[in-house]
Amino acid sequence: MLRKYDLVSRVIPSLFKSQPIRWTSVASSTNKDEVKPFEKIPGPKGLYNIPIIGAFFHFRPFGKFTPQTTHKLIDSLHEKYGPVVRVQLGRKCVLLEDVKDIETVFRNEGKYPNRPGIDISKVIYEKNGLKLPLSEIQGEEWQKLRTPVNKRLMKADSAYHYLVPQNAVADDFVNILATQKLTPEEMKDLFFRYASESIAVVTFNTRLGFLDNSSDKESSEFLEATKTVFSIITDAISGKIITHKWYKSQAYTDMEKSLLLIRKNSKKHALKAKEIIEQQKKDGSLNPEEPNLLLSLVSENGLDADDVSNILDALYGAGTDSTAKNLQVFFYNLAKNPDKQEILRKEILDVVGESGVVDAKALSKMPYLKYCLKESFRASKKCFDDPDKFIPERWMRADDGRKQDNTNSMAVLPFGHGPRNCIGRRFAVQEIYLATAKVLQKLKIELEPDSWNTEFIYTTFVDTEKPIRFKFKQI
Repeated sequence: MLRKYDLVSRVIPSLFKSQPIRWTSVASSTNKDEVKPFEKIPGPKGLYNIPIIGAFFHFRPFGKFTPQTTHKLIDSLHEKYGPVVRVQLGRKCVLLEDVKDIETVFRNEGKYPNRPGIDISKVIYEKNGLKLPLSEIQGEEWQKLRTPVNKRLMKADSAYHYLVPQNAVADDFVNILATQKLTPEEMKDLFFRYASESIAVVTFNTRLGFLDNSSDKESSEFLEATKTVFSIITDAISGKIITHKWYKSQAYTDMEKSLLLIRKNSKKHALKAKEIIEQQKKDGSLNPEEPNLLLSLVSENGLDADDVSNILDALYGAGTDSTAKNLQVFFYNLAKNPDKQEILRKEILDVVGESGVVDAKALSKMPYLKYCLKESFRASKKCFDDPDKFIPERWMRADDGRKQDNTNSMAVLPFGHGPRNCIGRRFAVQEIYLATAKVLQKLKIELEPDSWNTEFIYTTFVDTEKPIRFKFKQI
């Protein structure tokens, strides 16, 4: 029977091996007889429970884990203590392994789900007199910013409005893969630059030149700032960074510089959009229904410049590192399963040919593409039949609408669930669809032998211990 505890705390659903570690809140039971005190939850004792610094003892040099192998730490805790574990990871946490428990948490989050943010980010924003971004605020304040975002980003067709510019970004991505010989490190960086450029056409309504070798200094610094933020967040989540409240460590200084640079760029693009709106009002050409996120946010009543920048920062950040890394994992799975890759390629060529544009109609005719991506997101070995096999067909539905596999849908939640799910999920998926379709129109995805058994780690999101050595061959 599910046990519920009288503590609101962070939860790491550890079955999501190929997705970012998710944090949420434990809901109290309405049946008081089922409530158990927090201290009764099994978990590490002694030094591991020291407030704030207890997490250090799990990691090197004290323990055998690193922030990048936190998923292995979580697995070991579940193996030792069971499906519900109490642990100190910077703050008190409850780890859930069973998908039914995770579903119960998500189903009981209420109107204002609580997502404890990243302390170092919050400190930096507050010390610089800036409004906190979406990721750091709660309650009604969070809903105020999230509501205009939902109106524009959560509709089923919201991402389709950007298919034309994102097709162009994907074409540039494929051209680089087909014409340039890249090292594994350069290849990994290319995935990041592709994702960042693709989401930039949505958030900033312009190309930033991340795929152009002659990109300007400002664009290069912006890209590096984005990478720095995610690198430091990895250490912060694991509890490795804790001193920022008392003095400016190197991590604090680097994070502050990067966050302020990103905010500066967001405000710059918001200001340009504001000028466009004012001009359109003067000449009578303003269309409030135009499917342009930036222009519509700037013209939204009740949102000031800082609010708009907050939203842009959140969406841009959500569409960079996570998308890039999950795209690499997807290509890796396709390379390791050439038979499935060929089935997918045939579907793509049947729909759009060797050089056709991937529009909304085309995407609606590519169900196998969707099955393949969902299978790439899946990794929980306890929830599926033949868990070590890449079987996109498990997501196909029979004539009566039932999936081939009857696993709880909560077993695969790459973008979270409920009111506080990822705001950029439709754009992230679209970016991956476009890159995959465009690549498979022209190229075969293969692996060098030494990348066949790649070890996966976590740097905020799924990553690889070493850059994957891909081979892209002309068809």
